[in-house]
Amino acid sequence: MTAPTVRIYYEDSRTAGRAFTLHDVVLACVGDDLRRHGWELKHVVTCKPMNGNSKVLAECSRVGPKLKERHIAVVLDGDRLDRALDLRARYCKREAREAFESRIADRRFELFVLDENIETLLARLEELGDLFPLMREAREKDTDARDAVFSKAARLPEARRLIREVASFDRLIHHVAAWLVPS
Repeated sequence: MTAPTVRIYYEDSRTAGRAFTLHDVVLACVGDDLRRHGWELKHVVTCKPMNGNSKVLAECSRVGPKLKERHIAVVLDGDRLDRALDLRARYCKREAREAFESRIADRRFELFVLDENIETLLARLEELGDLFPLMREAREKDTDARDAVFSKAARLPEARRLIREVASFDRLIHHVAAWLVPS
């Protein structure tokens, strides 16, 4: 597959050396769109999870010009974005995008504001019932349980369909898939 390289910054954190299974779910969903396996995309879609919106924004400002990727997705949590971008408490997406673009002038960067968060994804996956025995622990923010849930979700087409119904995640998945289609 000849495709541009994509980097995704996530505001969620992950311990060094551990898999970031939410990214595996995103790759699996992108793979569905492209009729590929998610694991086949790992070499062209990399991720950098960081702890918090402010850390992601600082990193993007600092290293942006040095990055070689043609497309860079910046996935930020909407419920804390007002503080990170110095917005009023009840901001609209246009204001967030303008504030983001004033901080990060490089047009390779695309902002994805998650109106729904990880807990929303877990709630959707919970609809599948007993397929996820560690769901209670995952909902209580046990990272090992979350990893198990997202790792399994990446392998289950019915779980990926539910995740695609979460609008802000679907927007990210759609854009990444579109970036990977050769022009």
